[in-house]
This record gives sequence, structure tokens and C-alpha cells, in this order.
Amino acid sequence: MRAFISAGHYPAAAGVTVGDVTEHVIARAIADAAARDARDVVPVLVPSIGLAQKIEHVNRWSQPGDVAVEVHLNSGPPDVRGCESFYYSGSRRGQRLAEDCVIQLRRFGLHSRGAKLDSESQHGRLAWVRDTKPWAALVEVEFLTNADARVWLLDEDGIRKAGKAIAQAIDRMA
Repeated sequence: MRAFISAGHYPAAAGVTVGDVTEHVIARAIADAAARDARDVVPVLVPSIGLAQKIEHVNRWSQPGDVAVEVHLNSGPPDVRGCESFYYSGSRRGQRLAEDCVIQLRRFGLHSRGAKLDSESQHGRLAWVRDTKPWAALVEVEFLTNADARVWLLDEDGIRKAGKAIAQAIDRMA
């Protein structure tokens, strides 16, 4: 079984930016850490390209039984913290993957905002979880707009813990 691991957005569309800190850079570091820590699957890092191209890449190379996780960072009011993940309602295994990502992140001290249907996201439809062939989850690790969360996310230990949590969730799918 392979796990396609992607960092949200890409350098030209960095996602959330606070000062000189961009979502993509931190998400890429977490995705890299998850790939290093995966033990029971073959990790495949998805290139940092546009979303449609990422989905096309995953769908071209995936096989039945593979999973796909995309790492993001959330934004919101400066006092909001916590991790959450999203899945497509038509995917029971995607739901399990999303739930396990939140459970594993909680083990490292993050507040859980839960695993949710992608229709509950601010976008209403998440192409990553609906259009990829493998079972998929989109994980919002923390709120980059929260100063305390940002300190945790910028720390090597925080990145390592987030990557390890996601790897553990992926490994539980094997």
C-alpha cells in the first residue's frame, strides 16, 4: 500500500501567510516528516504543483488500496486553535483516515476540532478528498493565525510531532 502525501498549496500560491511565514513551507516540512516516519506503507511525496495537477498525478500513479493525505494549516481569529480534518461522505475509509489523523494529533497535545465532511469546510467542496482515486483526507494541523500555534508550528519539534502523528494515522490504514 502506498500513501500519497501532499503539502497544501504550492510555492506560487502559498496559502495562508502571516508575516514571512507561509502555509506551504510549513505544510511541506510536515509532509516530509510524515513521509520519513511512515513505517507500514510506501510513502510517495506529491510534487508541489497546482491542485488539479496534484490530483492528476495521484490518480495516474495510485492503485486500489492506496491512501492520500494533504497537509494544510488553518486560518481564523487569532484566539482559535486546534486540528481538524476533512473527508468525503462517500468514503468510509477516507473518514477513518481523517478521524485517525485527528486522534494522532491529539496524542501530541493539539486540541481536536474533529473530523468533518468536506461539505462542512469553508469551501463547501474539497477537490482533494472528492477527486482523488485513493481514500483521502485533508488535514488542517493547526491555526497559523494563532501566535502560540505558530510558535509550535515553527519549532522543529512541532513539525516532527505533526509529521509523526500523520504517519501513524496513515500506518493504521495498512
